[in-house]
Amino acid sequence: MKKYFFAALLLLAFSFASFSAVWAADEYGRTVSDDNITVQEDPISIDATSVDEKEDTASDGKDGNGMVAGSGGSSSVTAAVTPSLKLAALPRGSLTLPGIITLTATLSGAFPDDSGKTVTFNVKGNTHTEITNASGIAIFTIYNPSADIYDFSVFSEKNAENNEAAATLTGYTVKSPDQDVISIIESRYGYLIASIVLLVMLIIFAKNRKKDE
Repeated sequence: MKKYFFAALLLLAFSFASFSAVWAADEYGRTVSDDNITVQEDPISIDATSVDEKEDTASDGKDGNGMVAGSGGSSSVTAAVTPSLKLAALPRGSLTLPGIITLTATLSGAFPDDSGKTVTFNVKGNTHTEITNASGIAIFTIYNPSADIYDFSVFSEKNAENNEAAATLTGYTVKSPDQDVISIIESRYGYLIASIVLLVMLIIFAKNRKKDE
């Protein structure tokens, strides 16, 4: 009887010792024993994105691969636009000295608007830069030009949002006052002068013929 009693007592002690070895568990499934600390973790799913990468996403809107967050791994790039540029001169077509020539460049369709854009005028190799106003207009005035035939040109500056645009105006004539006087005489009295010359020649011819007779 005593033999069975001691066996039961020994079994009870062994069971108590085994139970005390796993007396505590935390939220991660770890068990700790009194004498030796043994850690046993249940499988836990871990987010593959590190804390640093998450902070990068929050700060600059990109994920760890440098892609824009929420864009499906792609980002859109806006292509540069090509605006329209026109050039006009006043007085139209020609100028009789003394006087000035007013060149007007008109820019349209630029991004994000037409104001504040740099345009460069070219007159016989001499350049002059102006800035467009709120309406996309830039004006350059030429004072006391010399008598000649001019080709004018203008171009807008290229940048990240806009391609270069250009315009030309050719064959603009600047005349001296003497040229105008000659032109007026030629246009108004040319036929009369020619008729007088012809009449004089006929008279001379008639006189010479009478002498021969």
